[in-house]
Amino acid sequence: MRKIKLFVDAHWFDDPFQSTCVFIKGLYTEIANDDRFELYMSAVDVELLKKEFNYSDKIHYLKYNSHSKYYRLAIDIPNLIRKHKIDIAHYQYVSPLIKNTKEIVTIHDLLFLDFTNLFPWHYRTVKNFLFKRSAKRSDLVTTVSNYSSNAIIKHYYIPKNKIILTPNGVSQDFFRDFSEAPLPDIKSRYNLKKYILYVSRIEPRKNHISLVKAYVENKIWDADTKLVLIGREDIAVKELDHYLNELPESLKQNIVQLKNIPFEELLSFYRNAALFVYPSIAEGFGIPPLEAAALKTKTLCSNSTAMSDFSFFGNDLFPPLDIETLSLKMAAKLKEDDVLRREHLSKFILENYNWKVIASNFSSDILNLFSK
Repeated sequence: MRKIKLFVDAHWFDDPFQSTCVFIKGLYTEIANDDRFELYMSAVDVELLKKEFNYSDKIHYLKYNSHSKYYRLAIDIPNLIRKHKIDIAHYQYVSPLIKNTKEIVTIHDLLFLDFTNLFPWHYRTVKNFLFKRSAKRSDLVTTVSNYSSNAIIKHYYIPKNKIILTPNGVSQDFFRDFSEAPLPDIKSRYNLKKYILYVSRIEPRKNHISLVKAYVENKIWDADTKLVLIGREDIAVKELDHYLNELPESLKQNIVQLKNIPFEELLSFYRNAALFVYPSIAEGFGIPPLEAAALKTKTLCSNSTAMSDFSFFGNDLFPPLDIETLSLKMAAKLKEDDVLRREHLSKFILENYNWKVIASNFSSDILNLFSK
């Protein structure tokens, strides 16, 4: 049997690194080593793409001619598929104008349809048209959670048998032996002793305000414990800005906001946190709490939307808008001695959110599609 020519639209790596990049990198780092496939990946910045995939010689790196999404979707992709005689193409959310091969479309979430108050009208209208068209035209739809699968069925009337679950995995970096290669000393560098951590870009649905209020109102800062928020601001949150500005200077000093943290430092922040809290209101998946738990860090996680799949967190799940409950859980968790439970959680995540297993299952789905 000849190799299946598989094309992956990797333009996401031309923009600031995000969860979609994590998904593509995790999945195709594994599939690149599968001899049943001949893998083609395309972006404008080919050198960066090569670096992300460790300069793998098992990938054909193709260059887009323009950063314009219109040019990419209307001209670049159809031309590349035709030139290289691609068998199957994989897109995130949106497929090109012309369909000239079999298509797989991954829709990570439809949060803008379930939480219309959190997204502008123009954003909702454009995304809905493009996502719906792509999903209906594709030969196979994949998504990352049961919540997102149900949303696709509900909003786009896609048959359940056309949707497959391909969840995010947790990188092996979170399970490695750190005694062999110690992580950066972030406590000295950032003048930290004990701290609570939240890793997420800033926008309304990420719900930083509930965590900050729980931290302030429960006077956790009084126990010499800081709050560290890591992530860039994507959408301004006026309520959060106003609340932080009204705090006394002595208290503000205990809330540390950082962005553009190098990966090794980020690992160190995760691993050294006294507690990781993930209060997001809406997610298509929600990987940071899994990363924290993989590193055996105490973790509290929202029980909303896709995070409801994380039933293995048990009593460490909480309703994200219930600040009183969050405050009580934070105080209790900081005092809790649960080393054995955290060991079990880390092992569970390694076994169930493993890119090798996820890629193997996805490869089988590709083969089934190719044989049709």
